[in-house]
Amino acid sequence: MKVKELIAQLNKLDPNLEVYCYEDGPVSIEGGNPGPFDIVGVTAEMVTASRHSQTRKPILKFEGDVPGAYPRAIIGITPDF
Repeated sequence: MKVKELIAQLNKLDPNLEVYCYEDGPVSIEGGNPGPFDIVGVTAEMVTASRHSQTRKPILKFEGDVPGAYPRAIIGITPDF
């Protein structure tokens, strides 16, 4: 995705939304460093954000319009380009 395409997609969203990046699948880490990612899309989604009780890793649940869900700008990424 080009910078101008990313800007155009972000400009369609509420400028006050929090922005999260989301990759639907495992993130491979070689030598302790994440690899390159490609942006596949930008959307506004209703999500709940929490942390795993033991590992403290962040968890996003795409829940629609339910109590505790808030709109967020989601930048979808993939470990492929």
